[in-house]
Amino acid sequence: MLNVLGRFSPKTGKHASKSVSVKETDFTMPHWEGHEIGVLSTLAGCAGILHGSMPKGWVRSFIHRQPVPAMSVFMFSVGVLLPVTVVPLRRAIGLPTNQYDAEHPKVKYPKFEALE
Repeated sequence: MLNVLGRFSPKTGKHASKSVSVKETDFTMPHWEGHEIGVLSTLAGCAGILHGSMPKGWVRSFIHRQPVPAMSVFMFSVGVLLPVTVVPLRRAIGLPTNQYDAEHPKVKYPKFEALE
């Protein structure tokens, strides 16, 4: 098997000693479902359309001239990105995620001491 950096010693037929092979790492790919890809592609598309259609420096003038709508746009984008970022972070930390994605294979349910 090739290692991460692609180093292979043809003399010994083994991997180079400084690199780490893929089997030795415990890295798992993030679980991407359709809604995460939909949210990120929608935001990227909106940003691309705005960047291409508006003149240079429009963000600064928008923030300066209309701070309330600019703050509203910022809070909207944070709110849209929260489900994409919080659930994987909670799953990585080991906190319960059953309210967000009960069908996920790595779902964690809360433990209640009173019920045990």
